[in-house]
Amino acid sequence: LTGRPPFAGESGLAVALKHKSELPRRPREFEADVPEAFDRLVMKCLAKKKEDRFQSAEALLAELVRFKEGKTSLAVEFPSSIAVLPFKDLSPQHDQVHLCEGLAEELINALAQVTGLKVAARTSAFSFKGKDVDIREIGKRLNVKTILEGSVRKAGNRLRITTQLVDVEEDFPMWSDRYDRELEDVFAIQENIAQSIINALKIKVLGGKEATLVKAHTEKPEAYDAYLKGLFHYYKLSPENVALA
Repeated sequence: LTGRPPFAGESGLAVALKHKSELPRRPREFEADVPEAFDRLVMKCLAKKKEDRFQSAEALLAELVRFKEGKTSLAVEFPSSIAVLPFKDLSPQHDQVHLCEGLAEELINALAQVTGLKVAARTSAFSFKGKDVDIREIGKRLNVKTILEGSVRKAGNRLRITTQLVDVEEDFPMWSDRYDRELEDVFAIQENIAQSIINALKIKVLGGKEATLVKAHTEKPEAYDAYLKGLFHYYKLSPENVALA
């Protein structure tokens, strides 16, 4: 838009230090013809905190498509915000941690596609795993207005997933539900949860159009379970766990 990078310096180190300590100048300061909406979009992409930036390429693309269709001004304010915490494993054998974390991560990825919804990054939300921290304190640390928490109980091929969307300020459930399904229904469950959150927060998806946020990448439950186990071990980032993943 401007023909120049956001920071410049005599060396790579000088540029890196500016990235760390300085705020970038707005594109319109250099090119007055840059639309104000794109000026805001660029500044959002360059936000210092990762939770203030677009959480996925899909979310950025959705904004651009909506702008092209004349349905948005590309405003960067977030009237709604959410953190998805790792689900608790209530299975008899306590061997479904990978599923609990996988469900939460899938929901984070799905909700990050929703325009106007700020979603706390996985690393930030998962930092509270296994810690007894008050909901209001979590909301304050992550700078979100709502928190999704839940639990998973798996017996054989049967799943019982409970979810609860909590208003941080009021410390009161806005919505809750329970799903008793087969493992192969896991993608449908995730889609139901995502859509229920959107409805509870009164957010319009892509100008009111119906949109599928969770894709079913396989019809084989055992393949999906193996995939989630792989992710679980991969995130431990040790040679042994990465090899196992």
